[in-house]
Amino acid sequence: MVKMRSAIWLMGRREWRRRWGALALVAVIVAIGGGATIAAVAAARRTDTAFERLNRRLHTPNLQINPSEESGFVSLEPSLVDSVTAIDGVRGGWSLAFMFVAPDTYPSYFAIAIVDTRGSRPA
Repeated sequence: MVKMRSAIWLMGRREWRRRWGALALVAVIVAIGGGATIAAVAAARRTDTAFERLNRRLHTPNLQINPSEESGFVSLEPSLVDSVTAIDGVRGGWSLAFMFVAPDTYPSYFAIAIVDTRGSRPA
């Protein structure tokens, strides 16, 4: 039994010496594959929560009201902002003015201006 184990070890060592390059290449390929898998799992976990983290950081609103008349122009009564901010759970509200301005060479451009603020506004 002892001689059999010695013969197996002798043969195994001989094969390792003959094929060390191929075995090293297999080890490198397995290491690169494992590293890529770990990186992909970490990126997937981070990406899964990216949108929620962005919303928390930017304090994005979860409701937007766009009142407009038939002509397309917005006529927002200041009392509407007061009514909306009086609802339980609403932390704040504000009125925005969209100004569509563009130089002749640029086809589409607009600017946003905050006209009025009620309650707490995100910084």
